[in-house]
Amino acid sequence: MLGLIPPPSELHAELFTLLRDENPEVVEQALLSAGKIQGREFLPQVVDKLGQRRLRGAARAALTQYGQRAVGTLQDYLNDDTVPMSVRGAIPAVLAGIATPGAAVALGNSFIQSDPALRFAVLKALNKLRSRDPALLPTGIDFADMLNSELMGYYRSFQILAAFDPEAWALLRPPGTESLLSRALRERMDYEFERIFRLLALLYPPRDVYNACVGITSGRPQLQANALEVLEHLLPPELYRRLSYGLDPEISLEEKLSYAERLCRAGVRSRVEALRVLLHSKDRWLCACALYTAGDEGLTELNEDVRRVPHEIDPLLDETWRWASTRLAAGSDA
Repeated sequence: MLGLIPPPSELHAELFTLLRDENPEVVEQALLSAGKIQGREFLPQVVDKLGQRRLRGAARAALTQYGQRAVGTLQDYLNDDTVPMSVRGAIPAVLAGIATPGAAVALGNSFIQSDPALRFAVLKALNKLRSRDPALLPTGIDFADMLNSELMGYYRSFQILAAFDPEAWALLRPPGTESLLSRALRERMDYEFERIFRLLALLYPPRDVYNACVGITSGRPQLQANALEVLEHLLPPELYRRLSYGLDPEISLEEKLSYAERLCRAGVRSRVEALRVLLHSKDRWLCACALYTAGDEGLTELNEDVRRVPHEIDPLLDETWRWASTRLAAGSDA
């Protein structure tokens, strides 16, 4: 009922208490009422509820009702490293639902994120806005530069995986022989691949980009060849060249690695060097996998790198760091 009372009203202050109620059904109704009132004073509590799965739907609905009035606060929360990731990760979809030019600008200004999953969520929201109305895409955002960064990240991951696991591209690899870290690196490359094509879909006709992506990932040589031909006609020559070295199955592993070294201006020469790069990565999951590998294999030459990992920021990272540190200390004493 509070949501039906036009503001301003002293009764609306009751929502502060109702938004903290122990009964989730009460909180849901309070969230929806806050959305109808669109009072800025309730925004922090509404945004915080995005972090609770049970209340996320009602919080998203309320923030969509706020519309442009909520965009500034949402952008601040999205780019605040002290805000829980459960909250930050839900914000891009909310901004896509608001679907105003201001929401699009907030997304464009928030694309540079150290967390790859969050970067993916922002990009996915931008794709939704483009599908809804291409005119909503913000001007002045250099998506081509972002694409170049993602391409370099993809080739860097390629280098790391090749150095850590030389058998990663073996066609007849026995099942169950791939390590946890190798699987994690492959998953990261899959996400990087999708981010590359989602960025391409912001710059070029989305349907053509989507069809090319489907062809490349089909595993069928003829469809892959057709997809590469589409991309060759669609993209500028230099951009196509950068993509083709990573995507064309006809290009040998040695040629791919040689091109990756030229593009990244650095190589990865050994398993230990690959692990060292990952231990200093901002990707917490990959860092945790590298910690586990270093401890499991007793790689004491990585002692100093392990010691410098900022492990307190994440419970899983902290637990893995303590386990790996204990194992490496035991190996050093032996």
